Amino acid sequence: MDTLTPKKKVLVVEDDKFFMDLLVKRLSGADFAVVFAQSGKLGLDMATSEKPDVILLDILLPDMDGFEILTKIKEAKNPAPVIFLSNLGSREQLQKAKDLGITTFMIKATVSLDNIVKEVQKAAGV
Repeated sequence: MDTLTPKKKVLVVEDDKFFMDLLVKRLSGADFAVVFAQSGKLGLDMATSEKPDVILLDILLPDMDGFEILTKIKEAKNPAPVIFLSNLGSREQLQKAKDLGITTFMIKATVSLDNIVKEVQKAAGV
């Protein structure tokens, strides 16, 4: 990436510290500026204050779920694409995510870090 071009910013909202650390390290290595939150409330606040280019969002969080966060992000007219990254993935949840305007839905257990980076790059337009 050109040093004059600012890095694209990714917000990772994930309560699993080990998985979050892996994501932050891998995305940083792919030349993204990465910010993160381990709770839904903090993630929602950061979605506004940090103005990320892409949001990686878990569904199961300790204080509010990803669907509630996504709804509030969309209500706030935040244009950042949101990628759900979860171990949940029932047909109903996939449909609910699509109805809320999710960009991509990825299942943690079946996706590689490389695939996550590719989806983030695609969503960020890089």
